[in-house]
Amino acid sequence: MTKIHTAANKILTWTLVLISLFMATNILMYSWPRKIVEADAPQTTKTSYSRGEEVFVKGHTKVYVTGTDTNDVRLQCGSSQYFVKQLNLDIKPIDIDYVFSLGIIPFVTQPSPPKCKMVTVTTYYIKYFLMFTRSYQVTFETNEFIVTNEIKE
Repeated sequence: MTKIHTAANKILTWTLVLISLFMATNILMYSWPRKIVEADAPQTTKTSYSRGEEVFVKGHTKVYVTGTDTNDVRLQCGSSQYFVKQLNLDIKPIDIDYVFSLGIIPFVTQPSPPKCKMVTVTTYYIKYFLMFTRSYQVTFETNEFIVTNEIKE
């Protein structure tokens, strides 16, 4: 073999070793368990709401990572579900008590019974290694409440 072939073989060998190490690190980082968020079950501020009324929730949460999340908020009354809103947020490590609006009770909602609750399906997008991201999905449910026949405008 010539010097050129020997040098090319060394370069190729080191390139394949580095690619293998990169792939092994990527697999390890992807499968590494993560603590994303700790949260109490969010509680509504009232036990009864009118159609068209804004629902506020309060609770405590602790976020451990930086990333983004998408929240799909729905009102669930028995087997019926009503889309309320979608939130896209940037997240960062924080430990906080919160009170915020989850949205407005849709006017098409049938009054109770059955009791209703707000269900938020949150998808977290976390960068785990260089430019690679992974998604985690968590569902949060509030306490149950009554929807009255009144319409609030």
